Amino acid sequence: MPAVQFHSKRHRADIAELETLIEAAGSAEQRTLIQNSISRFGKTAQEIMGKECKGSVKEVFPGQWKDKTLKTILDASKNGDKTAKTAWKLLNDLRFKK
Repeated sequence: MPAVQFHSKRHRADIAELETLIEAAGSAEQRTLIQNSISRFGKTAQEIMGKECKGSVKEVFPGQWKDKTLKTILDASKNGDKTAKTAWKLLNDLRFKK
């Protein structure tokens, strides 16, 4: 499975396509990576921040998105919500990871 294909589907939150990629995955490691990505879209921002992000992210994170799932945040971001775009960036940009 090409890495570019996986990353493209993950950033679009195309969960159905990611599930299809599980079947095509060449190794157990690839299947686990895809399953973890699918699972992450169902987690709330608060859960992700607690496990993955620097403490400073919590101080600037838009409050209305803290209890929303990553999938919900991405959908709102795609629809032009600026605070959702900020939330998405804070949760996914490597600069803000622990």
